[in-house]
Amino acid sequence: MIAIIAIKLFGVTTLPGWASLLSLSLLAFGVQLSFLGVVALYVGRIYRESKRRPLYSVRDYVNIAHPREDR
Repeated sequence: MIAIIAIKLFGVTTLPGWASLLSLSLLAFGVQLSFLGVVALYVGRIYRESKRRPLYSVRDYVNIAHPREDR
């Protein structure tokens, strides 16, 4: 987009309509990639949730009786 604006400002002769066509296609691809990113975040969260792993795990007990020792 910056190159298109610079070319227009410097008055370089080009084909009529190419700048608007290129600008619209860049805008459309940008919107499409943004929505694809949102969908990817959503699918990533679903994948993590589908593993059914705990949010954290306890590596060691400190000053707490082990649950199996209470029996």
